[in-house]
Amino acid sequence: MYSQVKVVEPRQTDDLDTEPLGVFINHQGVKRYLTGSKIADMLRDIAKTTHPDLTADEISRFSSHSGRVWALVLLDEAGMSPSFMKARLRWLGDSYRLYLRDTSIIQEKHMLALNKSSKDITRIVGENCMTLPTLVPIDDEMGNYDADPMND
Repeated sequence: MYSQVKVVEPRQTDDLDTEPLGVFINHQGVKRYLTGSKIADMLRDIAKTTHPDLTADEISRFSSHSGRVWALVLLDEAGMSPSFMKARLRWLGDSYRLYLRDTSIIQEKHMLALNKSSKDITRIVGENCMTLPTLVPIDDEMGNYDADPMND
């Protein structure tokens, strides 16, 4: 896939007003402009080649937006602040939060953050285990969670 695209030399300062940022030369030597649909086509071709077991529906989910989501997840895993992520990826508002993923790196950070408190609680309970009740009543009348709390 990569061999089909030749990257044009980085833009020079005097090119800024006449050329867009995303430009490439196709296999016939013709200058083309990099568009969202071209990025999506390339990602889908790569996905088909590397994962031939993917369904057409799964492949259709790859888009030019995929790279932006991937970058967001990597920045989140690196511990970058929401304001940094929003600024770097040009995200307005809090819609970026819809694309955050619960990755193994995030889970590990979560576990490490809770580790000290968990040890403290275990130590406190351990020291006071004789004060805890040995029988706990079963509460199967926890209420209706489908009900509107404003009308109860």
